[in-house]
Amino acid sequence: MRVCVGEPSAATGLRGLGIDLTHKGKGTYRLRGRPAVRLLDENRAPIPVKVVAGTEKPVRTITLAPGESASAVLIWRNTVEAVDRPAVRAPYLEVTPAPGETPVVVRPPGGVDIGTTGRVTINPWAAS
Repeated sequence: MRVCVGEPSAATGLRGLGIDLTHKGKGTYRLRGRPAVRLLDENRAPIPVKVVAGTEKPVRTITLAPGESASAVLIWRNTVEAVDRPAVRAPYLEVTPAPGETPVVVRPPGGVDIGTTGRVTINPWAAS
């Protein structure tokens, strides 16, 4: 399996980061639900943020044949409202495709800059 991310989209202050998974093994690979994500600092230590389940797309079971892909989208706003704490910018993102799977650490271009919101949203996997 290969997990990678694209360039964040920052239209209207709402940012979205595509997370792509390509099945590189043999046989089929099943996904259901959302990937687990954690923001990581420059030392790859977890940054405490709330991860909210996105509801734009329904949760479905996806079965991938070798070479097929699935994608999910991480969404956040870079808003600074609280002046008593620093804005958060995570240079790394840990993605766990499914429960029991090995996490993969990726470096999104520009990082994940959530300001002081303290939250991100992750949408379910969808076939690509």
